[in-house]
Amino acid sequence: MRKISAPTQISGRVSSRGYRWRCANEFSPTIPGLGYFPGGDGVATAELEERYPGSTFVVAEAPDSPSVKPRQRKSSPLTTPIKRLVQINCDEAGRVVRMIEDEPYYHGFMSREETEKIIKKEGEFLVRKTEVAGRHHFVITLMDQGNMKHFLIKRTSKKRLYWVNEFAFKTINDLIQYHLRNHEPLSPTGDVFLEKPCPKKEWQLNPEQIEPQVKIGEGAFGEVYKGLLQDGIWGARIPVAIKTLHSTNMTADDRIKFLQEANIMREFRHENVIRLHGVCTSKEPIMIVMELCPGGSLLSRLQDLKDQPSMVSKINYVYGAARGMAYLQTKEIIHRDIAARNCLLGENECVKISDFGLSFIGKTLREKKLKKVPLRLFLIRFRILVPAESTADAGYFFDCLADGPKIVALGSS
Repeated sequence: MRKISAPTQISGRVSSRGYRWRCANEFSPTIPGLGYFPGGDGVATAELEERYPGSTFVVAEAPDSPSVKPRQRKSSPLTTPIKRLVQINCDEAGRVVRMIEDEPYYHGFMSREETEKIIKKEGEFLVRKTEVAGRHHFVITLMDQGNMKHFLIKRTSKKRLYWVNEFAFKTINDLIQYHLRNHEPLSPTGDVFLEKPCPKKEWQLNPEQIEPQVKIGEGAFGEVYKGLLQDGIWGARIPVAIKTLHSTNMTADDRIKFLQEANIMREFRHENVIRLHGVCTSKEPIMIVMELCPGGSLLSRLQDLKDQPSMVSKINYVYGAARGMAYLQTKEIIHRDIAARNCLLGENECVKISDFGLSFIGKTLREKKLKKVPLRLFLIRFRILVPAESTADAGYFFDCLADGPKIVALGSS
């Protein structure tokens, strides 16, 4: 068992960028914006507090780590003794040869809100990826005495060892295995332990299951591909639509917004609402895998001058869209962007509501009252109206029979 120096504060110095830690003859990296809050759980940041509101976010210090002291004069000697981290070799840790992405407890990029939906049992834990101040970090999230706790996995700068409390490892796999097998605490107080890995859900896909093939579109966050999905280990390969997120220049908020659509779609089961097969967040690029609709968008179909749909077909489009919206109402989903471009045509031209990027979960969403409404909005041949306060899209009507379907907001204050 090899000892390396544990982080300790040098001269009690605190700056706007936080304070630096010392490890033997090396300095461990300082997270930008890191600061110390006396009397709290140790180290925290404004960004972490903002990203994890209402949670117990713990960045564990080494045992008996000193509290912050006032800045000393240059002539004053360094009085804080250097603490020690214990480096655990691979054999002692359990020698885990798998990649972190292959571990059942690793859930990839995930927000705090999503972990609360997944971890339901006392003692369950998972490892996820997050972003702080533009840098990717790994976090251990677990339920302890009914509370969600988050432990940031730190690294030393030269040897690049991973550590949480007092033991350092070459890999995150070894860190988890050692704490789990030896019942070593994660917290400096010695009362928080890893107990049961939280397994991935059925909708959390592995990248090996997904095969993008042909690019069929592009959006604000990335590209859309037609491809294949391996449905389980022995299942068939089924055609799917795959939304990918750009791997570069994407912030944590961009990733959260991109995955928000999948989070809303997860429980949908209706023939007139697009179905989600799953998401893949363990590797870049992040992917959302959905049902493939071979007919394309409803708008393109209606604007096809060479093969105009019949009146019967148009009525069927309206009927399918109405059924889909009625189903969303039962789920208390406000779509907020209903339009022909966001309705897709599946097999036998079955209309399916799609694109939930702007959707809202709740019973009521009130729009500002429109002072003037053009008369032409009322001169349409067919419309579907919903109440101004509704779990469906408040005050929208769907003009699917006129030229170029439109959605118009008619909210009330």
